[in-house]
Amino acid sequence: MAIHHSVKAIARTIAATLPVLLLVGVVSGCGQSATGAESGAANDADAKTIVVGLNTKTSKPFNYVNEDGQLDGYEYQILKRIDDLYPEYRFEYKQLDWPNTLASLDTGKIQVAASSLQLNDERKAKYGYTDQGLAQYVTRVVVNKSDNKIHKLADLAGKTVLASNGDASAALLEKYNAKHPDGKIKLKYGDWTLEQIHTSLSSDSVDAITGTELGVAEYNAANPAKPEKAVGEVLGQQNTRFFFDKSNTELKTKLDDGIKKLRDSGELKKLSKQYLNGDFSAQVDEKTLEL
Repeated sequence: MAIHHSVKAIARTIAATLPVLLLVGVVSGCGQSATGAESGAANDADAKTIVVGLNTKTSKPFNYVNEDGQLDGYEYQILKRIDDLYPEYRFEYKQLDWPNTLASLDTGKIQVAASSLQLNDERKAKYGYTDQGLAQYVTRVVVNKSDNKIHKLADLAGKTVLASNGDASAALLEKYNAKHPDGKIKLKYGDWTLEQIHTSLSSDSVDAITGTELGVAEYNAANPAKPEKAVGEVLGQQNTRFFFDKSNTELKTKLDDGIKKLRDSGELKKLSKQYLNGDFSAQVDEKTLEL
């Protein structure tokens, strides 16, 4: 990870040696506030405070609390570096669970939401968001790495794919089946946990699942004895982004400019390799497979 030599960053490093209890704020109904080293220790005297909501419960490796009790993760590290770039801002971080992340943005308890968020029509209409993407989510069919028979959707004819209720990829496979009645894919529906999904594949209970290339890299890093691979057509691709109030155009500009600077300097790529097990920092054109 690149070392930052600004006064602000040095002050953060010193503050980081303090006991964890000095860094964590009082627990509220929906999260914890982080101050001191976790919020920006050297800013302009009149710096504007920006409260950032981090989903630290279910968005690892994007945001989480590490073994030392400190905030960490790909998005968190990006935000720290953006904060370093702009002394006129002071970022403070509130730890949230997923249900309260966007809800806290709705009620004005936070100004920025971070939870590996992606756009959909509802969010696009309701929130402001960075034009600069943070990480790419490219969805494909996923099979065991040892599988040499499945290379494209057509190879799944008569085979079983695990499908999660309400999942966009499952809906796309249903559409594929409607257009290919003689080569239908068997869809096994359920409200699967992530563990159940991967276990179904590794145990050969199903022939394939759907998932992102980033997710495959993360799984393989944790399960080297049961590796997977993404194959075939891109079912869909999106970028993760930071969300904020639509009216806050000044904040949008700062966030976008900061992300672009990190991308241009190569820092975003370094962080991606460190936290996401590969370079997923390049922005992709958002689309779904046309059938």
